Amino acid sequence: QKRDSLIAAVPELDKTEPGLSGTIYLRGFSPDAILSRLPSEQILRGPVQQWYGMRELYFRDPDGYILCVGNAEGQAPS
Repeated sequence: QKRDSLIAAVPELDKTEPGLSGTIYLRGFSPDAILSRLPSEQILRGPVQQWYGMRELYFRDPDGYILCVGNAEGQAPS
């Protein structure tokens, strides 16, 4: 994924200077279950149903990293 599309999805990424560049995508976690455990100030986006069949939640962890968890809940594109 390109930086511009990530920033479009999560604008907070444009406010940081990356020290480590990479994306880790965590699948199989219920965004709704995790949402109920997070303080609202940590939530950046979602949960949102993506066009490619994943329901995703973006949030900031206590160390400041931005994480995305997702679960397949829709039809994947063919």
